[in-house]
Amino acid sequence: MRLHTIKLLPQTLSNQHEGGPGSGTWKLRLRFCNKIANVMYHKDKIKAIDEEPLKFEICDAYHNTIIPTGLLLSAPVQFFLFQQQNDSKTLPTLVSADKLIELMSFNVLQQHRLENGIGYVKDLIVNPHSYWISKKFFLVVKVVDEQILMKTGATIEDAISEPFTVKTKRMKGLKKHNPPTKESEVWWLVGISKRGVYHRILSEDQGITNVGDFLRRYHEMGSQALKKILGEKMSIELWKKIVEHAKQCVGYDPTHYRQILQANDCHADSNHNSEVHNSQNQSVEEKKYGDSCFEEWSAEKVLAILL
Repeated sequence: MRLHTIKLLPQTLSNQHEGGPGSGTWKLRLRFCNKIANVMYHKDKIKAIDEEPLKFEICDAYHNTIIPTGLLLSAPVQFFLFQQQNDSKTLPTLVSADKLIELMSFNVLQQHRLENGIGYVKDLIVNPHSYWISKKFFLVVKVVDEQILMKTGATIEDAISEPFTVKTKRMKGLKKHNPPTKESEVWWLVGISKRGVYHRILSEDQGITNVGDFLRRYHEMGSQALKKILGEKMSIELWKKIVEHAKQCVGYDPTHYRQILQANDCHADSNHNSEVHNSQNQSVEEKKYGDSCFEEWSAEKVLAILL
């Protein structure tokens, strides 16, 4: 696989598009149409939060509409990264070209062309590298053809993604499912760590192994009773997040659980009434049997006396 040289950007996020070859009165911007996933994993492709390809487009800066015609509809663009320490208050800085090549693999040319003003981030692979640790990154898309910029007299803002972090592949097994399914293990809910205290209480002590079990027990016991099982350290805020995540479960319908509870209540009432009825019948039979025995004994006694 051949990696292509990346042209360095001369500016940072704080001073881009202040003069230069593209200066003019025509204000345009590149923008992402969907949100980038906030967590990446080594050797994974960069995608949107919904697992779809990351899409971007060029539009008028004032009206947010795609420009109808012109050279810029097929303008070449390049991808760049800005980095920032997770706890940093300073502006992000540009990742050098050499470092970017180490961090990402490009299975296609890094320089893409827009098609009818629209482009996609495809086959951009995150490489395993310790450099990712404890940093946030922003993916940037920039129009790089200065001749087109001069011909059109346009000033074009770069498309800048939301921040994302990168984790090792082994951590992917601990990834939370969003939304979860009823079969998802209960530790996939936010706030419940795999093999953590809450996980052990739910799975080992209560037999709640998946999200479906959690929802069923939630409706059976009620919110406060189930929360109490997890101990006093379970905060109200965290509990709300856990329950909210569980209720995002695919196919979740609270009426389904109410119907089950109502059916169980009816079944219990039916069994109770049956037991009461059987008990009453037994008492009646015993009374009849007792009465008949008394009657028979009395008749025998009377005959014996008479004889």
